[in-house]
Amino acid sequence: MKNYILRIRVFLKSLHTVGLLGIFLASPLLADTMHGQYDYPFGGGFQMCCRDDDVSNTFMFTRPVAGNRSTIEALWHNVEYSKPHSWRFSCQAIGIFQQSLGFDRTRHYFLPSKKDHVLVTGDADIKDLQARQIRAEWLNLPSTFQGSFTLNPKQRQAGMIFQFNQDLSQLGDTPFLDGAWINFSLPIVSVRNNMHIAQDILSTGSSVNQLGQPGPTTIIEAFQQQGWFYGKICSGSMTQTKLADITIHVGKTFLARDNFVVASYTAFVIPTGNIQDARFLFEPVSGNNGHFGYGAGVDFQVPLSCPDACTQVCFFLDFESIFFARNKQWRTFDLKCKPYSRYLQFVRRDDPNPSNGLPPQLIPGVNILTQHVQVHPYNLADFSTGLRLKVKSLEIEIGYSIWGHGDEKIIVFEGNCLDKCNLDRACPDGMFGIAGNQNTPHQLAAVGSCGNILPATASNSTIKCQASNDVVCEQTVEILIGHCAGPQVDVNGDTQRVFVPITRLDLDLQSGSAQTAFNHKFQMAIGLTYEGDAVDIFFGAGGYYDKPVKSGALNTLGAWAKIGASF
Repeated sequence: MKNYILRIRVFLKSLHTVGLLGIFLASPLLADTMHGQYDYPFGGGFQMCCRDDDVSNTFMFTRPVAGNRSTIEALWHNVEYSKPHSWRFSCQAIGIFQQSLGFDRTRHYFLPSKKDHVLVTGDADIKDLQARQIRAEWLNLPSTFQGSFTLNPKQRQAGMIFQFNQDLSQLGDTPFLDGAWINFSLPIVSVRNNMHIAQDILSTGSSVNQLGQPGPTTIIEAFQQQGWFYGKICSGSMTQTKLADITIHVGKTFLARDNFVVASYTAFVIPTGNIQDARFLFEPVSGNNGHFGYGAGVDFQVPLSCPDACTQVCFFLDFESIFFARNKQWRTFDLKCKPYSRYLQFVRRDDPNPSNGLPPQLIPGVNILTQHVQVHPYNLADFSTGLRLKVKSLEIEIGYSIWGHGDEKIIVFEGNCLDKCNLDRACPDGMFGIAGNQNTPHQLAAVGSCGNILPATASNSTIKCQASNDVVCEQTVEILIGHCAGPQVDVNGDTQRVFVPITRLDLDLQSGSAQTAFNHKFQMAIGLTYEGDAVDIFFGAGGYYDKPVKSGALNTLGAWAKIGASF
């Protein structure tokens, strides 16, 4: 009994330590969640308008199916920390399947408003000008177009996870290696994403693009235009199958006896999966989006019943925090205070067409507002707790978990498209502005420093409407968007246009980053363990429900089955 009480005291002392560790490791996650970190590294500070994190985002980090710590540990904990046989080697194979369910917040995450159906109409539909969410002409749809669409993003993940655990005490008889072990996790995962875009067309027409080719006549066609290099919305499924990040745990077991467990480990995540490339919204990513990870974790178990009882009830607690290193990616952004502005049309400052009496070339916003950036994902935290009921070789587990991560931080590299230079992808030279109406009467064309005529810009435009052209203000002889007291008019009644470019400071960096996620998970598992003279074998199955609180994660159901052994 004294030994039993002593082990409880060791457990409680360790529990206090892990509590402090958890607060320390999770602090970046809590800070991002509470204060909504939103940094513009090149000036501009925090954005001045109110942003709704639930809408108009272009990237979501979904929980990797191989990152369910409670699923990995179910039954495995019996052979992972205590290896009575001569080889002191354990292994397990897990078959796992996870399917997302419909969730309003997830649907709104990719839409320009919180309405389930987004109205798209052209300027010819005068009665719906105030009610519409998207101007049809921005998408190259006819001015007579009337329709709506909705999104219902869903994901399926399925795969096999192979784990191998070797006790390092086999390497030598030294106190340092006592209880030390190394664990390898190799997940092969298939991820299938589908935006489930659905459209309702009331009226359409015909349109012709700048090359004289027929333009799109439906919303689905518009979001899949060949001239768009990024930001498309796929009308079907996209699948990615990869070895989804190798995880190595190097740990030490301090206590593993009579259903007591105290262990800690250091984790290394080696990226072997794919990285999204921003060509489509909601692209499938197998793994952690190409980020190298480093972190730590602790596992505890303590019996709540007497040691000699036939039925053992155990309380367990596991905590893991992984910090992910930054990497380089392509992300698509909106402009500040302008949801879905990535689908506006833009013009280039040095376009030669206006000087030759031709209409300026219209450039899809997704080709300009997709930037090469540095992504800082910060840390990912997974906390699990619950009860395990053991009756001879039968084990039943009921658990609850919390999983989450903070906002990503995005830094745009200098020398990009908006800095008047050409990168190596589909980004034209020059500076860009939101397209205006080149044929507006009583306006004098803007003239460049070399005497060339500049295309008209309309910087007050939103995805709902095209604003008036940018003109010189009366008071300051400069354009001040939103603060112009009145245009300067000459003796002939003409106003003077001015070309207003967008810059990096106009980018809404949060629109292209993964938003904070915070999930509740409920799991049940059941399994059997056979203890032999030379080998222990276990097998079992379970299921879970993962419920998001924030909009930046999916609502999922999952099931798994596993088999393993210790030699």
